[in-house]
Amino acid sequence: VRANMASRLENDAQGAKLAPSPVSAAKELALEFAADAAAASTAAVLVTPVCAAVDKAVAESLAGVRPLWDSFFASLQSMVREPAGLIRRPEMRYVSALFAGTYLLNNVMVSAEGRARQPMPTTKTATIFAGNLSLAMWKDAAFARLFGGGAPIVPPPAFAAWAARDIVGMTAIFTLPPLVAPRVAEATGISHRSAEALSQFVLPLAVQPIVAPFHQVGYLLSFKPNAAPSELFASVRRELSNVVAARWVRIFPPYCVGATANKDIRMHLRDAFQLPRHGPGRRMTPGLMRRMTPG
Repeated sequence: VRANMASRLENDAQGAKLAPSPVSAAKELALEFAADAAAASTAAVLVTPVCAAVDKAVAESLAGVRPLWDSFFASLQSMVREPAGLIRRPEMRYVSALFAGTYLLNNVMVSAEGRARQPMPTTKTATIFAGNLSLAMWKDAAFARLFGGGAPIVPPPAFAAWAARDIVGMTAIFTLPPLVAPRVAEATGISHRSAEALSQFVLPLAVQPIVAPFHQVGYLLSFKPNAAPSELFASVRRELSNVVAARWVRIFPPYCVGATANKDIRMHLRDAFQLPRHGPGRRMTPGLMRRMTPG
């Protein structure tokens, strides 16, 4: 009996040593969030300049301030001439917040999956989508006020147009790749995995002519609240090709550079902080982030 009791006490003591204390668990959680936030912020900084220039150009062109490509290249030239002033530009702050928030939501959900040691695809997708949608509309409303030639308060129908843009785009981008990939694989002879990756890359480009008019209508409803539907349609048609091309340019930085940088920086920081790479958290890939197309 004494031997059994001694063995049990020894096992309990070892278990107590292995179990993390509340202090160490809180520290690990804090370090985990720090890695998630630092990776998201750094990735956002990398992709913001081009995306901010595109978003500002679209807003100014639809407001009639100046042509889209004139605005775009003027912004890039100004950024090159005065790189130290980037942080003071309002368009940089809004776009950076949009991408940092979206990347951070992804990272936090991946960390939550790792802690739970099981995937949570529905919860993760819904969380990122809701946060991304809210941040994108907040950014668009700010751009309407900043670059719309003194636009008044953004009306509710404009928010509805921007929400429709993201809902239509996300629905197509999330649901079509699994349906399109088998046909692409059959037609080209490539593997199913490669076909799905190709679909995830091409579909965000292909869907832009469909969602760009919603993007335009949101701004036009802010800039011309009393315009007749025929006038709005004419404005959309006149600028559609330029807006679609600009949104194609805008896709590449966040979903090629940004998604990969966010993933790699997060993993390097987790290694530096000696955080575990357990469960789904280890398999963070930019696939989901390529399908998320904020704003």
